[in-house]
This record gives sequence, C-alpha cells and structure tokens, in this order.
Amino acid sequence: MLGRIFRVLTSPDKYNRVLLAINKSPIRYFSRYVVDTSHWKIKQLRRSALKLCSLTETQTMTKQLKKDGFCKIDALTDDEQLSELAAHSQALLRQKDHVESENKSKKFWIRLSDIDKHKNPLSTSNPLVKFAIQPQILSMVSSYFGEAAYLRYAILTYSQFTEADYSKSQLWHYDRDDVKMLKIFVYLSDVEQIEDGPFTFIRKQNSKKIPNTFFLSHLEDEKVYSHLPKTEIKNIYGTRLSAFAVDTSKCYHMGSRIYKGHSRLLYTALFTAAPSIYKASSNNIIIDSELSEIQRLAIQEV
Repeated sequence: MLGRIFRVLTSPDKYNRVLLAINKSPIRYFSRYVVDTSHWKIKQLRRSALKLCSLTETQTMTKQLKKDGFCKIDALTDDEQLSELAAHSQALLRQKDHVESENKSKKFWIRLSDIDKHKNPLSTSNPLVKFAIQPQILSMVSSYFGEAAYLRYAILTYSQFTEADYSKSQLWHYDRDDVKMLKIFVYLSDVEQIEDGPFTFIRKQNSKKIPNTFFLSHLEDEKVYSHLPKTEIKNIYGTRLSAFAVDTSKCYHMGSRIYKGHSRLLYTALFTAAPSIYKASSNNIIIDSELSEIQRLAIQEV
C-alpha cells in the first residue's frame, strides 16, 4: 500500500489524475489553500503585481464577471493584435487536413494550434500567445483574480459536424483546471445561428441551482432543464472577431454542437491562478520578445 501511494505521489501523471478527481469535488478549495499557503512568497509577489495593471478601464467588466461569470470584451481587444490572430488562424485552418492533434478524445473538433506546437514550442511572439497577454486583457483577468494571472494555454479549435451522440464538452459541465480560472474566447468565424454551434452557458447565480454529484459529472440537457427554465440558457452569438470572457469553473456551459454544413473556428486562452495545483503544469511557452513584468508573470508560473 505504501509503495502504491509513493508511486502516485512521485508520478506527475498519476498525481494529476488524483488531483483532477479531487478538483471535481468540494475538496478542491482545500487543495488550492494548501498550494497558496506553501507558496506564500510567490502569492505575495503576484498579488502585489496588481499595482502594475491599469484597472480603471476594466472595472465594469470585472464587476460583471464577479456577478454573472460572463462579459463581452470587444472593447479591450487591440485591432492590430486581432487582425494578426485572425490571419494566423486562417493560415492554420488551411492546414487542417494535415493536423496530428494531441487531443484525440474529441472527434467533433480539430485542435489547429497543435500545428504550431509540432513545428516549434509556442512563444510569446506567436499570435495565439500575443493576443492573450495584451495589457488590457491581463489587467481585467488579474483584477478578477486579485493577483497576476497565469496563462495556462492558448489554443485554436475547429469544430465540425459529426453524427455521433453529444459527448465531452458538448454536454453541460464545469471546467476544473483550477479553482480560480477564466477563459477568453474569440470567434474567428461568424457564429450567428444555432447551427454554428455557439458557446452556450448559464450565468453563475443560476448555475448554482443545478445539482450535481459529489464528484462533478457532465449533464444531459434534460437534467439541466428540469431545474432551470430554457429562457435562462444563454447562447453567445457574434460575428467573426467577437470576443468574450467566461469563468467556466462557475458557469455551466457547453458548445460545439455543429449542424451539417456548418463549422466554427474558435480561439481560447485559459488563465488560472499560480502556482497550479497540478504537477508539471508548465505552459511550455518560450519568451522570445520583450515583456512587461505583468506579461512575464502571465508566462512564468513562478
């Protein structure tokens, strides 16, 4: 028994599988407390770094995030960065038939960002990363966390129609990457009708009304609708380059329910608190450009 426990604690993969199970339960708050307490110097540094952010312009968005777990962030995005992200995404899309994705469990999407990762490690000069660490976005996310935010990953996904039953993120769920987390989304194709597979969520206060098991599981529509009127379900529609933020650990959500003849191109950047509760959790992003201190903290976990 002791040998088995030792192997679990010394193997990052096995340790993280245990932590993922814990993070699907209320025990996750204790895990976060232990990590924060044992890295108090790092937490102090990241909290004090808030003074480096310009928080005035993002106060309204931060308040909405804390209330609803959602806000639109088009006003924060730099046009040049947005254009660069769009052009890079189209270049990756043209290579979609040659993708060898690291994530093979979701048949309804292709992770186009794996093309970049297979060529070279992601770096701060890559448009997927550059977009995420714009000063105004970092100010908003860090204000929401109450500390300098850490960029866990930045990915590009192409969702398409399949005849298979809905599964994985097509079902209602909470994300459990960490206790404190926020996702930034940008539509890189028009998502103006239900057939396009819009990101769909339930506001934070209404999500609390939907019961789940001790170890959280994905929920079918019938389970959700039995506790909440369909009028409380929010489909996020938008033209190409629309941007929004969602705390997917506090809001039930699902998406990628694509109809035949339709598709969706979506950029996602995940921010969490740091250090992570998981072992070997580096984002593997290389710094190859000049960064401010708050940008450096977004890339480097410690």
